Amino acid sequence: MDAITVEATRGDVVESRHVVHAVAVQDGAVVLEAGDPGLVAYLRSSAKPFQALPVVRARPDLTDEEIAIACASHLARPEQLAAVRGLLARAPAHEEELECGPEPTPLEHNCSGKHAGMLALCRARGWESAGYRLAGHPVQDACLAELAEAADVDPPDRDVFGDQVRATVVVSLQPGNTGPGQDGEQEESDYERLPHAGRG
Repeated sequence: MDAITVEATRGDVVESRHVVHAVAVQDGAVVLEAGDPGLVAYLRSSAKPFQALPVVRARPDLTDEEIAIACASHLARPEQLAAVRGLLARAPAHEEELECGPEPTPLEHNCSGKHAGMLALCRARGWESAGYRLAGHPVQDACLAELAEAADVDPPDRDVFGDQVRATVVVSLQPGNTGPGQDGEQEESDYERLPHAGRG
C-alpha cells in the first residue's frame, strides 16, 4: 500500500501535505502497512517515556506528576512548572543546571521536565551532572540502552534536541516490543508507573 497522505486545508486551498508511513501489528506480526515499514525516522519527543525509564527505575520516590512531566513536552502552564520544580527539588538540583536552553527560561522550556528527570538520575547514580545532555555521558548511555532494548535496532544517531536518541525503524517500536511484560515483573512495574502525559 502507498504511504498515507494527509492534507491540511485553509478554506478550499491545500495548505500542506503530510506523508505518513505506518504499520498495524497483531500478535507481534505486521498485518497491514502503508508506505515503507522499514523507514528510519527520529523519535523526537516520543522518545521521552523511554528516556524517563532510567530515572523511574532509580527513583521510586517520584510522584505521578513528576514522572509525567519527565515523560512529556509541556506548555509552561502553572501546574506543569510546579511539577518541574518539584522534580528539581526532589533531585535535588537547581534550575541553573538545566541544559535545555532558554525558552524564555530553562524552567519554561518545553523539555525542562525531561531534563529535570535526567538531573534526578545523575543524583541517584552519583554521576557528574554537567554535560548530561551530551553523547557519552552515563545519562545518555542509560537512555540509549532503553531505546535499544525496546526497538531492537542499532546504531544510534543524533536528534536536533541535542541529547542522544535513536533513529529507528517504524515497525521496531510497535506495541509488542515496547509494552509492559516483556522482561518480567520489574519491567511491567516500571512501564505501568509512566502516567499518560501530553504536551497540553
